[in-house]
Amino acid sequence: MAQEPLIVFVGHDGGRTGAPLSLLRLVEWFASHAPCPIEVILRNGGPLEADYRKHAPVHVWNEPYPNPLDARRLLNRALRRLGHVDEALLSRRQRAIVRGLAQRRVGAVFGNTGLAGHILGTLKSALGVPVVTRIPELEAYMRRNNLDGSAGRALALSDHFVAVSQAVRENLVRRHGVAAERITVIHGACAVPRLARGVGGLRDKLGIPGDAFVVGGCGTMDWRKGIDLFIQVANRVAKSRDCAGIYFCWIGSCVSESSCLELHYEIELHGLRERLFFLGEVPDAAPYLADLDLFLLTSREDPFSLAMIEAARQGVPVVRFEGSGGATEFVDNTVGVAVPMLDVGAMARAVRDLKASPGRRAALAEGAYRMSLRYTPERMGEATYAVLKSVMKSG
Repeated sequence: MAQEPLIVFVGHDGGRTGAPLSLLRLVEWFASHAPCPIEVILRNGGPLEADYRKHAPVHVWNEPYPNPLDARRLLNRALRRLGHVDEALLSRRQRAIVRGLAQRRVGAVFGNTGLAGHILGTLKSALGVPVVTRIPELEAYMRRNNLDGSAGRALALSDHFVAVSQAVRENLVRRHGVAAERITVIHGACAVPRLARGVGGLRDKLGIPGDAFVVGGCGTMDWRKGIDLFIQVANRVAKSRDCAGIYFCWIGSCVSESSCLELHYEIELHGLRERLFFLGEVPDAAPYLADLDLFLLTSREDPFSLAMIEAARQGVPVVRFEGSGGATEFVDNTVGVAVPMLDVGAMARAVRDLKASPGRRAALAEGAYRMSLRYTPERMGEATYAVLKSVMKSG
């Protein structure tokens, strides 16, 4: 019996953020359960690259440039801004990747983000196969991804889309004119087990009391994730009368060294240095999430936060903003609390109210855990494979 055709997965990098982690879960599932061979192309490398290599051959598309003014890099950027296809400017490594795939029986390309639109264009032109693009972004981030035309190319080249939430699907239909029948909603998944509280030693690591009430956030420390709003909530709580014993902790990396300096300075201005802590990027966030009492999703927009699901898996209630994205599809009144969009005062009140209501908090913790059990890698992998088979059959 002939082997099924190869599926090529394309991701933007190997960083420890939601989209690369979700792609890794898919690659793991396909490697273990799907009858087709797979290979992975990452636009850039990163710490998860070694994990990808445990399950499939991995090609890193971009070579490190010797300096930011490298001529080919600048020319590629200029051509992309003008909307030109840049296959002629592929590096030796990139040409070798494409040639190698062209010699295989490829069935489809699966892109994991609008950031890789130019790679998708190169592969579709060279291989002549259908492209399915998973969109883990909402509008602000899609616009940011389209500064070099990448998101626009991904939208134009894709035969079908996987939206990570109904919110993403609605954005594709309303703002980008994608036909609804070309979109399948497949939510993200949590692959971590529930851990014992205290396993991360978070309070000892932060040097705070063992009985401290710890409120956490997680993700890249940027505008979209609302790190500034997290600081504002902490400041509101710290200035209230019933703030005793409440501490705040953010898990995740800064966008840049300068932005990190600015955030630390803001914490200093608010007098929060003994109350709010940054853990930075960690290899595994689950032990620290398990030590939280409450998780704040301060995102201005979030398609379907992986950190939200992983916090829920640890039995941590979630407080979120209304209208920020896919969280509405996960956080109902059995899982956590919703407050008006950008209302940091309301979020601060929710923190204080939940600290004062251990019975309600325990009920939400159990509801959060039970909700997280619906979002498995098996469900995500099976649904994605079904989409790819359908697209390959119709193509």
